[in-house]
Amino acid sequence: MRLRIKRKLSLLAVTASLFLAPLAVLASGGGLNTAPSAGAATSSTTVTLLIPGVIGIDVESDVTFDMNLLSPAGAPNSCLNVFPPGSACTNARFTPTSTSTTAGATPAPEFTAATAGGGVGAIYFSLFDSTAGSVATKHVTNVVPAAWSGTTPGVPTTDLRTQKAGSSNGGLGNTTWAALPTTAANMSNGGSIPAGPFNWAREDQDFELSVPSTDNFSATANATVVVTYVFSRS
Repeated sequence: MRLRIKRKLSLLAVTASLFLAPLAVLASGGGLNTAPSAGAATSSTTVTLLIPGVIGIDVESDVTFDMNLLSPAGAPNSCLNVFPPGSACTNARFTPTSTSTTAGATPAPEFTAATAGGGVGAIYFSLFDSTAGSVATKHVTNVVPAAWSGTTPGVPTTDLRTQKAGSSNGGLGNTTWAALPTTAANMSNGGSIPAGPFNWAREDQDFELSVPSTDNFSATANATVVVTYVFSRS
């Protein structure tokens, strides 16, 4: 099954291109001034810089959980990153087997391999805000559809869980794993998003699939779902 993260740039929560106005040089200048040959003539030009107050969101990663790459459980109580999980498990947890990220962007580095301790589950996630510091509370919502596209994999989309990455994260997101909502909801700690280089703030998010034993796996080669994030301000 593959998880696709909807990528967008947002202007006040409406999809738009993020831009900076070009440096403008006024043509009027200081005009003609003269001086005696032994003196110095002076004139001037005025430079105006225009920068719009905009916000933007940039997600550059897609996440895949490929159970074909996992080994079977070695014991009945082996429940992490194995498929099928052990027969005594009440819950099976999976970190992504791969994260595809646009060239030039590097997700949070704390997950580097699909080991028992963690996987490659962090997505590259960044927010931009050039508005005045006095602007009211900022909001970031996330939402996942209630159903997968393609063949149903036997597990609901709400088995997908996220938390804020351990690094490259300014504070946005859950401090512990929580299921993605099927109705757009504010992410935790969105009201104090810090500024970074060029007013971009990295807010990378970790992903995992947490499947209770009440769910039943069903073979699929094409189950996908798009998680959507929206950045706005009051």
